[in-house]
Amino acid sequence: MLFNIATLATVLAGATAAVVPRGKPHAARQSGPGETLQPGWYWVRAVAAPNFHKYVQTNPAITPGTAILESHKTASQCNVIDGQFVMNTGAGSDPLYMHVERPADLTQRKLATWFNTTKNDFGTFAFQGDALTWSTPEIKRQNLAAWLVCEKQAMFINTGAYAYQTPPGCADQTIPDFHNIANAVAIRQKDREDGEHDILHPGQAGISKGDLREKLSSLYKATAEQVNVFGLRTQFGGGKTTGFALVYDSPEAMKKFEPKYRLVRVGLATKDERASRQQRKQRKNRQKTLRGTAKVKGAKAKKEK
Repeated sequence: MLFNIATLATVLAGATAAVVPRGKPHAARQSGPGETLQPGWYWVRAVAAPNFHKYVQTNPAITPGTAILESHKTASQCNVIDGQFVMNTGAGSDPLYMHVERPADLTQRKLATWFNTTKNDFGTFAFQGDALTWSTPEIKRQNLAAWLVCEKQAMFINTGAYAYQTPPGCADQTIPDFHNIANAVAIRQKDREDGEHDILHPGQAGISKGDLREKLSSLYKATAEQVNVFGLRTQFGGGKTTGFALVYDSPEAMKKFEPKYRLVRVGLATKDERASRQQRKQRKNRQKTLRGTAKVKGAKAKKEK
């Protein structure tokens, strides 16, 4: 069975913030990663599996080291300033700059990236359209927005064709989403990933929700108890189904935020035992002292007492 899952839409919380033009001088921010976005900075993330809603950062956070894509909980605040991809490190601290490996062989397929306190001297970063790009006259690239995410979530520049002959252990990625939602908690509503998916299942009329939960849990490195799917709609003739999937940070978060009727469907809650609607209606009628309504048409006028 083939599952080709592509994210078509994402749902973000409704927090708002003032839009600040890109390229302005960076502003100071509180120490630590922080949950409140500072003016002049952006959350920068990927939006495609297997790194759906993973954010640019380092580990440990806001320290010099390998550039990685990881959880929103430790997301860095970044911007492109004068051709440099800059990470904010806090009030009174010097920012970090993303560096790109300068290889001896310029045909090398992937170039390592990392953050350091000095400025990058190889290539230029830019926000083009809705993507983070890197370019240099020394290397001719088919796609300036092509990245690779490899072992330990490390980010590499992809100098080859996107999604073609991908190096082993790596995933093709673009970084097409930079936004200024004010609060990091609001980046992912209720500790979850949200998405509408297309599921291809050639040769089969439909798809089992249980199988789909297992596939998604494997894709997002979670357990089936963290995944819920609903709203599945299979096109006429079968072969393709569209629906929604929620991937929570933990089973506890799923139990906390999912409506009870959806938890009952996946066996994480017990359905309340209650009489049927017809039985409840009959019981209510039996409890009435008077039933029905008095007929007026053709009836004699009631005598006044």
